[in-house]
Amino acid sequence: MRRSARRSPERPEVLAGRRSRRTERQALLVAAAVDALLREGRLTHEDVAGRTGLPLGRLRWAYPTTGDLALAAHPAPRTTPSTTPTPHPRGDHP
Repeated sequence: MRRSARRSPERPEVLAGRRSRRTERQALLVAAAVDALLREGRLTHEDVAGRTGLPLGRLRWAYPTTGDLALAAHPAPRTTPSTTPTPHPRGDHP
């Protein structure tokens, strides 16, 4: 008997891991390209797409503005929550 040429569906956790690695690689590519283009003084979606090989539409979807592209290379520092809890207005209620 012939086996079907279709692949069996993979487990969701395997697919999620692949997507995560792909997204991470794309973010690293974008960050490196943006960093180089910022040093050159020209940052456009077209230039980033040319350097990374990523589709222009994907870049514009993920990073709608050039400011978003710049943040991809140099993210704003995160603020950490205060260690002192804010008192609840009704006393000790969660």
